[in-house]
Amino acid sequence: MNRQERKLTTKDSWEAASIDEYVNDVGLVWGSQDAGRSVIDVWLRVVQHASELGEVVRRGKLDAVQEQLGHIAIWMLSFAAKTGTARKGAEGLFSLTRPLSEVIWRKYPNCCHACFTRRAYMGQEHWQEDIVECNCVMTLAETEERGVLLTDEQKSEAKRLRREHADRAWTEGRSDYQKLSLMQLERRFEHIFKRSIFAQDLEHVTFHFLEEVGEVTQELTNLYTYRVPAETAPETLTEDWRSRRPDYEDELADSFSWLFAVSSKLRDTFKVFDNFSGTTKFAEHMHIVGHLIKRHRREFDSHMKCYVCGDDVCHCQFNLITDDDSADKITRTSQADMRS
Repeated sequence: MNRQERKLTTKDSWEAASIDEYVNDVGLVWGSQDAGRSVIDVWLRVVQHASELGEVVRRGKLDAVQEQLGHIAIWMLSFAAKTGTARKGAEGLFSLTRPLSEVIWRKYPNCCHACFTRRAYMGQEHWQEDIVECNCVMTLAETEERGVLLTDEQKSEAKRLRREHADRAWTEGRSDYQKLSLMQLERRFEHIFKRSIFAQDLEHVTFHFLEEVGEVTQELTNLYTYRVPAETAPETLTEDWRSRRPDYEDELADSFSWLFAVSSKLRDTFKVFDNFSGTTKFAEHMHIVGHLIKRHRREFDSHMKCYVCGDDVCHCQFNLITDDDSADKITRTSQADMRS
């Protein structure tokens, strides 16, 4: 995917900017810094802040929940920016071949993927461009156990039908995810999953988000781990690698879906508080863009920029020890100090 060389989000457009535009601008601000990081390193920062999110949710620190959502959103967008341009070397194993909006659409083409699976054998005429509200909360046991109830062949067929349906709709211009603002995309998911979000508390929604972060991590390892003899020619693994990529992109879409869900549930929580107080309007700002502004307010003064150094292109000073020679010098010095 080609990156635009200009900022697409400004103080006048941040409410209207799409998720792909946010990915573009995050890449422009932090891309040069992230060039020194591996894809795995960037995702580990998501894991770090996801764990901190779990802690503040457990402790009931709602203001800190919003702050952590801002951290997580930036790092997830950074991950999409890095994998959207990664092409060479080991980093190319994790590359995305489609914009983030399409990655999300392919898993959630205006519907819940689990609902799609249950109805997949009814024919695709039931799944046009209409927005279909998720009904999983009404069939929770069946939904949670679908991995056991369906054969591997049925699960593979359901995935194939969903992806074909989503690809056809995208090609025919029947998807609007790439046109929706990030705020509108979050509200779309809130509409699709409103029953499930309403039926669960913030803790359970957060747990599910943490689950999805872990599953992305698993798919990342699957892209470079193959149970074959070490002397196997790498080119013979091409088809195996290609077959794993759709599941990797699916899990990435899941992580964004549940990030939206946590944000939506937090908004519901503050709606109760606002209704009780009668004067506050905290819920109005409880969306992903609002969380970004809360945590990174400085970058929205004009257009997106680093919230630490304040530069259009981040020039924060840090040293990533990623080469063997530097790491060996550190560990040798430490070992010598221990002996002395």
